[in-house]
Amino acid sequence: MRPARSLLAPLLAAMLAACPPPIYPRHRGDFDLAFAKSYFSRHRGRDIAGRTDLSLDQLYALYRFSRGRMHHPPNVAGELVRRGAETARFLRPKLEQAPNGHAVDAILTLLRALQRDGRFDVRSDPAYVALIQREAAEHDGKAGRLRDLADDIATDSDLPSTIGGWLEPLFSGGDSDFDEEFAEQYCEGCDYRETIANADRLTVDQLYALQRHNWDREWPRNFNRYMARRGPEAAAFFKRKLAGRTSGEMLWVILSTLELMRDLGTYDVGGDTELMRLAEAAVGRLKGWRKAETADILDRLKSGAAHPFLRVDER
Repeated sequence: MRPARSLLAPLLAAMLAACPPPIYPRHRGDFDLAFAKSYFSRHRGRDIAGRTDLSLDQLYALYRFSRGRMHHPPNVAGELVRRGAETARFLRPKLEQAPNGHAVDAILTLLRALQRDGRFDVRSDPAYVALIQREAAEHDGKAGRLRDLADDIATDSDLPSTIGGWLEPLFSGGDSDFDEEFAEQYCEGCDYRETIANADRLTVDQLYALQRHNWDREWPRNFNRYMARRGPEAAAFFKRKLAGRTSGEMLWVILSTLELMRDLGTYDVGGDTELMRLAEAAVGRLKGWRKAETADILDRLKSGAAHPFLRVDER
């Protein structure tokens, strides 16, 4: 019989062969790879949204690196989107010299985010739109994702994609319908009691930002009750939100709060026909994994049924 130690090397080799390393897009020199590696090494675990001290070149390097090589990328796109037209001008030569589809995808995703957030609409420059369409066609694969994204930009609408609209938020830094910088910096380092101590003094915009930000965290701090207490003010705010573009997470937070408003008696949600119409239309437009959950909440709002699992004091 062979000694156990002599079997160790072939066993380890077999294990390594069964678990190949991740395949990353090859770096083509279109961003500063050395800076991105160094920065993330020094700032491990910290979000970098709102870093006004970084240049566009540096932010773009972090954005490209995090998209291609990090499984849980920090929010880099938020600051690039905040800089609006400056970012759009910066991206144009990047797009003209894009070495592969990964780079084109990253750039078009940013341009679409700028457009959605009202920071810059590339359609104001027809030559820029033509460049987008040309680069998307040149670098696209059989799935057609880049061409779909280019058409989204050209029409400023979310056309049905051959890949699925649920993919884009994973790479775009999340939805931009709330003040991420405020939410991330609010009572930083506080415990739960400190975090909610002044919740009743916040504006509805601030409460909504904290709702959305916290429900993206592993251990959320629940601001739903504080928003629900605002009654008519919160209802008017949510009407404006529902009338625009909505994502699954956004709609789930809004409808959950409306249900709590109803249960606390702070607003007659079911009796507001305009609010219910907007909610129903938003659920009807929704695609992805939140569709069933939001539809269930909407059904309870229509019927007046109670939540099947949670008591009011648990929300």
